[in-house]
Formats: sequence, C-alpha cells, structure tokens
Amino acid sequence: MERNSPSDVMTPELAIPSMEAMMSDEMRVFALAAYGGARELKELLDAKADPEERRALCNLADPETGTTPLIVGIRRDNSSVALALIEGGANVHQANKAGWTPSSVATQFASPKVVQMLASWAPADEDGKRTKVR
Repeated sequence: MERNSPSDVMTPELAIPSMEAMMSDEMRVFALAAYGGARELKELLDAKADPEERRALCNLADPETGTTPLIVGIRRDNSSVALALIEGGANVHQANKAGWTPSSVATQFASPKVVQMLASWAPADEDGKRTKVR
C-alpha cells in the first residue's frame, strides 16, 4: 500500500492553522514573556487600542498559580520584556498565589539590572500611567 506524503494531503480544506493563529492573546502574552522578544510583545500590546484592554493583558494571572506575564519575563531575566510589560501597564507589585512578587522573583532569579529597573518604576496613578522614579 502506497502512503501519501504530507504535501499530497494538505489541501486548503485541511491546512493546519499557524501556531500564532491558534493562540489567543492571553496565551501569546505568556509565551512571549517566556520565550519571545520585546518587539513581538510590544506589537501584541500595541494592537490593543484600548489602554484598559492592554493593561488587563499585561496583568493576566494564570488561574492555577496566579503567575503574571511580568513574573514570567523577570524569571527569564529578560529586562526588555519586563520593561515592555511595565510600560503596557503591568502591576509591579502583583503577587502570585505563592506570594512571589516581581521584585522578589527579580531578587532571587534575575540580574541586578532587572532589580534596579523594577525599583525605578512608581506605581500606576489612577489613570494607569506610570512614571519612572528618578
């Protein structure tokens, strides 16, 4: 019996969507925080015209652990991803269910650059805007 190659059976009706198309924005923000770059993350956040939607995406919490994209990016010691999330409205004080905050994760797992960067951002004001502490 002759087997068809994958290209023989891939008709437009059977085409598999790309990984990006299958991932919701909620899953993508975590994936980009862990394995992506700041450019892709900024593109995802900039696609949200409503600042409240952008802020909500930055502050998503995993239902089981409470871990946020910011905690994920900091755990990977990625300062540019962390900065993109903070500028997008991530809460720099939001702890996961185990009590880990972005600062405690940075102190334990990240470089001094990330620790200093977190310390340089003031909490968001009532409009959700952040200012860098000088």
